[in-house]
Amino acid sequence: GYSDEGWMDRLYQQQQNNHPDLTISLGTEQVLSACTDTVTPQGIVATVKIPNQQNSYHSPSRKDGQAPLYLVLDGVSDPGNVGTLLRSSVATGVTAVVLLPKCCDVWNPKAVRSAMGCSFQVPILSIDSFDECLDLLQGGWGVTDFWAATMIEEGKEGAQSSPKVSMEHYNVDWLNGPTALIIGSEGTGLSDEVRSAISDHTVRAVHVPMEEGIESLNAAVCGSVIMFEYMRQCRTRTPVQR
Repeated sequence: GYSDEGWMDRLYQQQQNNHPDLTISLGTEQVLSACTDTVTPQGIVATVKIPNQQNSYHSPSRKDGQAPLYLVLDGVSDPGNVGTLLRSSVATGVTAVVLLPKCCDVWNPKAVRSAMGCSFQVPILSIDSFDECLDLLQGGWGVTDFWAATMIEEGKEGAQSSPKVSMEHYNVDWLNGPTALIIGSEGTGLSDEVRSAISDHTVRAVHVPMEEGIESLNAAVCGSVIMFEYMRQCRTRTPVQR
């Protein structure tokens, strides 16, 4: 319902006045189509500066006093999964996200769309190796507990006596201290380096219990379920004075 043809120009001028640090332009449908890589773009295109990566020498922390959780992506290559995990990390109060080799670029257009703006709301750091990741998280950020999401469950063939037996995600004390959660790739799962760390007890295994007949969960779903359990514990437990 606008009766004159100048309302659009006035609207854009108003937005420009409200946000003087932005340059706002009105483009045609053809221009928007040329600027995007989707069949049905949402109608808004922006050029933004990629934030600097998290400084590895300064540990990010939670403001509420709860033990921080760091999300480590181990070769997660699907941009939709990476974006969803970033979105869930912000939704659940994860302190920072660490990317191991072979992960999808978090600034991949599909990953950015899937993250729904959360790419800009959580510190992100790329690491060249899992050993470097351990050095940073243990020595620099004070992480005491490492958990890797797996499908190894107690009671399955030979698992009960194996050092790889994993714990249900809701039985893990995610607030015991600064903790890292490792999520493996969609196709091959955890890398050999992380599997080796599970074998020598540097990293412990955690799983999301499921009904029989389901082989595995999507990486983003699995990680999100565990992160929301972390948030549940944060919401229902009094912070420990450290």
